[in-house]
Amino acid sequence: MRRNVIIFTTMAVIAMAALFAFLLIGRSKSGGNEIERQTEIWAHQRLMATRINAKAVPFTTDGCSGGMSAIWKDASDMFPALRASIGDTPPWENCCVIHDKAYFDASGATGAKQSFNARILADQNLSKCVANFGTHETKPVMHQYQLLADMMYSAVRLGGAPCSGLPWRWGYGLPNCYIGYSQ
Repeated sequence: MRRNVIIFTTMAVIAMAALFAFLLIGRSKSGGNEIERQTEIWAHQRLMATRINAKAVPFTTDGCSGGMSAIWKDASDMFPALRASIGDTPPWENCCVIHDKAYFDASGATGAKQSFNARILADQNLSKCVANFGTHETKPVMHQYQLLADMMYSAVRLGGAPCSGLPWRWGYGLPNCYIGYSQ
């Protein structure tokens, strides 16, 4: 029961962003839709241009961005019994760390199209990892985390574009490439 309360609270934190993402860009896990590609490819071009003579900073991660890990930790700190039941971090946090590793250096992409496709793949893998959390290969079932996985996918598609200036952007370990940036 307590685990469900934390999961619900975590989902509520990203629900508005996810709803906005569903409405704005739709939910296309098959490689992104053409509107997405056309509006984002210029940012991947800019990012790849900054990558030419750049060196990534050391890897960092905040676990699950958007406050998910922080809210989970705060709740577990406030309620020790809850911590004993659900732990200090979201049970799917490793999915987010793997996602951060891809985002950190743009998955090693060297071209804009490769970068765009690698970001789609990283976001798809995050969604699959969260949706499949806790399932067993012998029992493939629709898992309780599917809604959360769908919302997280939409949120990272909307908020993770390169050159946005956000600390969780695609290529966040590389020099920022937002308009107006000077090195």
